[in-house]
Amino acid sequence: MHTDAAVPTGPPLLIFPLLAFMAFAFWLIAGSAWAGSGSLPSNATMRSSGQGWDCAAGFIERGETCRANQMPANAFFNGETYGKGWSCERGYRENSGQCTKVEIPQNAFLRERNYGLAWECDRGYVQSGDACVLLEIPDNAYLVESGFGRPWKCNRGFREDGDSCRAIQVPANGYLSNSSLGKGWTCERGFQEQGNRCSEIVVPKNAFLADSSAAATWECRRGFRTQGDRCVAIKVPENGYLLATKYGKKWACERGFRELADRCAAVVLPEHAYLNDRGTGWKCDRGFKKSNEQCLKIVVPERGFIDNSGNDWGCPAPYRRRRDACVLS
Repeated sequence: MHTDAAVPTGPPLLIFPLLAFMAFAFWLIAGSAWAGSGSLPSNATMRSSGQGWDCAAGFIERGETCRANQMPANAFFNGETYGKGWSCERGYRENSGQCTKVEIPQNAFLRERNYGLAWECDRGYVQSGDACVLLEIPDNAYLVESGFGRPWKCNRGFREDGDSCRAIQVPANGYLSNSSLGKGWTCERGFQEQGNRCSEIVVPKNAFLADSSAAATWECRRGFRTQGDRCVAIKVPENGYLLATKYGKKWACERGFRELADRCAAVVLPEHAYLNDRGTGWKCDRGFKKSNEQCLKIVVPERGFIDNSGNDWGCPAPYRRRRDACVLS
């Protein structure tokens, strides 16, 4: 049986994007040729694309013609075919279609911009109305490039004091610091600050100067400890050695000895024992268990085994330890 195919009632959907693209392209071409798209007028040249024309330098497009650009005195053609087509020369500013001379006060210079104030004061001067006045810089100060705050800073060795620079009084055995905080000076090595002077640090016997900002300005040599304002010898017992610490006990016992009051007592090993990791005590060999001060052999019951510690026994599953035997659960 023959059936006619359905006839579409409208264009396929793909036609609509194509039509939109063609309309956009036509708009671009027409728009680019709209200005200067007629016959070539006087004082105009064809574009390199062959579509449309542009006015020659010194002429401005007005409809389908190129009219001479009326440029004021002290101006130059800037090559633009839109707008005015001219700009004022350096040292002039546009004012109501004319180029008027910029009045630059003494101790000022032209700025390279066409907005705001047309001039700027020289270094060391500040704007005051339409003039540049000399900055008041105190003695022992210098100019700084700062957009805020004071335009000057005090020389090294001086501090701000109101609108002046006051000399920093450095005491004997002191020197100027590079910090704006504090007093502006630091004591030399071997001296410490006391008020407004630098006092010599008294280093006791068996001590040395410390490179520290802490209160203590000296430290005792190895083998000595601080006691008041002197260094006393550290008493290391026999079979002991010095520790590299500033705090707590300054000595420890050698391996195989343990601390007992102020001496090092030998660690007595019972039979079937060995020194522990720290070396200050002992542990029983595998298969032996500590009991008081001796190592007793572990009696392993039937079906039992020595556990991972090596100093006790356990039972395999499904047995459980009960008193001195392994029994079924």
